[in-house]
Amino acid sequence: MINNAHDAIISEGVAGIWLKFDEVSHAVEIIIADTGLGISSKIIGQIFDPFFTTKGVGKGTGMGLSVSFGII
Repeated sequence: MINNAHDAIISEGVAGIWLKFDEVSHAVEIIIADTGLGISSKIIGQIFDPFFTTKGVGKGTGMGLSVSFGII
């Protein structure tokens, strides 16, 4: 997920991990975000599919978000 966030930053930007504590539920929320352009509504439904990538040949396997989703 961090690599994808890094790749989303075209020239200058920010990618980071933040933790947010909810005092009511005593739960911790992990937020991973970047200042990239975002995900097109045309492909948003596919981003966690194995082997789906928008990167060029040899630049990605399309497994990063799929594996991350499986772990989470």
